[in-house]
Amino acid sequence: MNNRSAEPTFGLEVLYKIDENYPETLKEYWGEKVVQESLVWFEAACGKAVEVGAKIICFAVNIDDVSEIETARGVVEKTSEIAAGFELTFMLKGAGAKDLDAALLPELIPLLKKPSIIAPVQDKNYVQIVGVAAKGGHTCVLRTPIDINLTKELNILSIDEGLAAENILIDPDMGCVGYGLDYGYSIIERIVAAREGEKGGGGDKMLDMPIIVFTGVESFKAKEAKSTDFTPFWGPVEVRSLTWEISTTTALLCAGADIAIVWHPDTVTALREVLPCQI
Repeated sequence: MNNRSAEPTFGLEVLYKIDENYPETLKEYWGEKVVQESLVWFEAACGKAVEVGAKIICFAVNIDDVSEIETARGVVEKTSEIAAGFELTFMLKGAGAKDLDAALLPELIPLLKKPSIIAPVQDKNYVQIVGVAAKGGHTCVLRTPIDINLTKELNILSIDEGLAAENILIDPDMGCVGYGLDYGYSIIERIVAAREGEKGGGGDKMLDMPIIVFTGVESFKAKEAKSTDFTPFWGPVEVRSLTWEISTTTALLCAGADIAIVWHPDTVTALREVLPCQI
């Protein structure tokens, strides 16, 4: 997963559980009953990923407390097996909370049957997670908050903990259209410029890793992508929500991102249609 290509790589993300904030448009797309059953949903998403040309299937274990870890173990083990059956790269994504993931991910990583992607690893939990991931030959998504120096620092620290440089993906932690997209766009541009160097003279090897962005979760956080409380001028929420994700993903690919993890399969379809134009 860590070799950059001329075309971006796409992945679909599925959640361990949904809450009242999960967008109605996506419930309708997958089916109300499907999204209530994580394994049924995951298998459907694997099939859809193959159909639209996504290469990664991401399972986000968005639990709220360590007490839920034991129940999640069996589900994660099965998702890894399902993904292998579809020949998709499996991504195990934690809850996104540093302390919770420090307990969660080291428990789940040993369950994976083949090298996978582990996300996100952050400054406060890399010691607990990186060593376990490195032993299994897994790739880690290293997340730092829109700061090129912090990005480089976490890369170096993780390598010191035993993670191979070729098993690092850089997550610059960005926002969507209307919610800080410009900051994410700028930091990606800076990382790309730093790794390529001036006038082709050789760049910073500690930033020479693929960049991954999670545009699905960021886009569907926006009220514009899920609320019906807008005037007709804004258009139907079904179109608006998809447009928000497509626009966010397009912008960050233009900035230089290599991998985009989205929530709506139609985003992959739409963007792959313009790949010959070299996003």
